[in-house]
Amino acid sequence: MLVKFITHSSSETKKAGEKLARLLLQKRLSLSKALVITLEGNLGGGKTTFLQGLAKVFQIEKILSPTFIIYREYRLKGLPFRKFYHFDFYRLQEASQVQQLGWPEKLADPQNIIAVEWGDKFPALIPKKRIQVKFKLTQLKEREITIQTPSSFSENDQ
Repeated sequence: MLVKFITHSSSETKKAGEKLARLLLQKRLSLSKALVITLEGNLGGGKTTFLQGLAKVFQIEKILSPTFIIYREYRLKGLPFRKFYHFDFYRLQEASQVQQLGWPEKLADPQNIIAVEWGDKFPALIPKKRIQVKFKLTQLKEREITIQTPSSFSENDQ
């Protein structure tokens, strides 16, 4: 599935994130591993802003960029997922640094949802079956957001 949004403000970018979150909650996915969402694009492209919208639907009051601490963990209540992890690979130099943060364990738990900014930096760590969100600045204050899920992404497989 491929969906495109054109946004002209941070509030519109947040609303796109909200739409993805609502879709995920409606699908009621039964997964064997964590659900991974990669966010790719230039600095200032809207990745964290998009995640703020997604987090709002998950009842996370405030989401901050984990650029300097690499990841943040949020506990979820009353949702199909128990934990939301927000990773930022931007400052990392090697995939082994991600592994040292407990990546395999977080990825193995099907009750986790993991959002990864700069997820294209270490593609070998990212499952092939994921939600990929790409951000492209097309004009001043205009973003094209493309959300893609693999065609084989189903409710019983990941």
